[in-house]
Amino acid sequence: MKRLSILAATFLLAFTGCASLQKDIFISAEETVNSERVLELENQVIELDSSFMLNGKELSKDDNIQADFIKREIENELRQPHLDKVVESRLLALKGRCAYMQGKKSEASKCCSNAKKKYENDVQLLILQRRLGLISDISTYRLKIDSEALTIEDALEHFDKGEYDIAAGLFDLAFVNPESTYKSHYIALREKAWNLRNIDSENISVDWNKNTMTVLQMMSLANSKEGFLDYYTAGKKYEGKKLFQLLSRTGLMNSTSGSSEQITEKTTVTRILSARFLWNLYTSKNSINPTKYSTKYRARENAKSPVADVELDNPDFDAVLGTVENEIMILPDGKNFEPDNLFSAAEFDSCLKKIK
Repeated sequence: MKRLSILAATFLLAFTGCASLQKDIFISAEETVNSERVLELENQVIELDSSFMLNGKELSKDDNIQADFIKREIENELRQPHLDKVVESRLLALKGRCAYMQGKKSEASKCCSNAKKKYENDVQLLILQRRLGLISDISTYRLKIDSEALTIEDALEHFDKGEYDIAAGLFDLAFVNPESTYKSHYIALREKAWNLRNIDSENISVDWNKNTMTVLQMMSLANSKEGFLDYYTAGKKYEGKKLFQLLSRTGLMNSTSGSSEQITEKTTVTRILSARFLWNLYTSKNSINPTKYSTKYRARENAKSPVADVELDNPDFDAVLGTVENEIMILPDGKNFEPDNLFSAAEFDSCLKKIK
C-alpha cells in the first residue's frame, strides 16, 4: 500500500534519518487528510512556542486561551478511530508542549509518558522531553536526525544557556532552507540572540530574555557603561531610586517639546520612551540642539512628518527623527516607528553602543 510520511522536523512530507532512528510517522494514503491536520496543529504549536520564548517563557492571556484551544483540537483528533500509534505519539507530544507552556508540568509529563508508549522516537516527543528536563542535550539527536525542528530546539537550548552566538548560528542553519516554515516564527528570536551575543550579562541585573524592561532598568543599563553617564552623575555611583531621581531631575526623561506624561521608575519602556532617553543623551554628549528637527519641519508650509506614525506635533518628534537620522534606532518596516511597542534590554543595549 502506498504510504505517506509526515516530516518530523520541517513541515514537508518526507524524512531522512539515521538507521537507528528511521521510524517516522506513517499514515496510509487513505488517511492523508489526518496527516494534513496533524501538520496544521503542529504549526499552531510552533507559532505559540515562538511567542512563548520571546515573552521570556510566559504565555500572554490570549496565548493561554489559544493553548487551550489547540489542546481541545488535539483531543478531538485523538478520538478518531484507527489512528496510527506514531500519529498518536505526535499528537500527545504536541498537547504536552501546550501544557508545558501553560506551566502545567504534571499534564505535560503525563502526555509525554503516554506518547512514549505509542512511539518513543517522534521528534516532537524528543522536544517535549528536552523541555521537561528528561533530555539534557538535544544535539545528540539533531546529529542523528536531519530535522529542522531539532536544529531549532538546539538553538533554543543554547539560547537558554546564554550561549547566544551559538544559538544565532543554529537559527541561521535552520533558516538556510528557503521553504522553512520556522523562519517566520523564530526570526525575531534569532535577532534577539544576535543582539545579546556580545552583552556582558554580569554588569547589570536585567532579564535579557524578557522583551520588556522598566525605566529604572533602562537607566541602570546605561549607567553600567563605563563613564557613559558621568556628565549627569559626576562619576559618582548611584543606584536604584536615587539613580532614577537624579536622571529624572536632569531631564533625561523629558520630551524636547514638553510632555505631561507621568513616568515612574516602574514604567514599562516603549520605543518612544527609549528614543526620548537616547536622544537626550546624544544631544547632550554632542552639544546638539535637541529641537533641530521640529524647528526645521514645522517652519515649512504644509509640512508633513517623514515618519508615518509620528506626527509633527508629537512631543517626541525630535527624539524619533533624531535617533533614526543618526542611526541609533530604526524604522522597523522602513516607514513606521511603532512608538508604543515595547523595547527590550537587548535592543536598548544595542542602541547605546551606537551613541558616540
